[in-house]
Amino acid sequence: MRNELSLLDKPEEGKGQFKNAKRLLAAEIEKLENRIEPEWLEVDIPKPIKITKKILIPTFRYPEVDFVEKIVGHNQSNLQAMAREHKCHICVLGRGSTNDRFKEQELLSSGDPQYAHFGGPLHVKLEILAPVHIAYQRIAGALETLTKILTP
Repeated sequence: MRNELSLLDKPEEGKGQFKNAKRLLAAEIEKLENRIEPEWLEVDIPKPIKITKKILIPTFRYPEVDFVEKIVGHNQSNLQAMAREHKCHICVLGRGSTNDRFKEQELLSSGDPQYAHFGGPLHVKLEILAPVHIAYQRIAGALETLTKILTP
């Protein structure tokens, strides 16, 4: 896969032509190298796995509720407390995750892959790196906390 990625990086006339292909290829390489949620789990050795989950924020069902403020809290206090408690990386992404809609649209139209999440729905992204049984316990705890927050 790295060979294909290097072929896409070669300077040619259509350089910006394969932005999404390069982004997807880089994501697949990262999944393979970092063991992101493998299909088969080895529980007899304490090998860490990386689990990434995206949880939709129900703004379409409850448009009057400011879920981002409930999740993030004052000066990110809720978000940081949840990340410490469940020992995971938590971030709010998607359309409406910032206060400036025009800036979001501008960043999305720039074509930079790191801002591609602004094109998707509002969601919370959980990332956990731990041995299998611990990782799934942390996911369950974080989901329980988010369920309480996201239920109006």
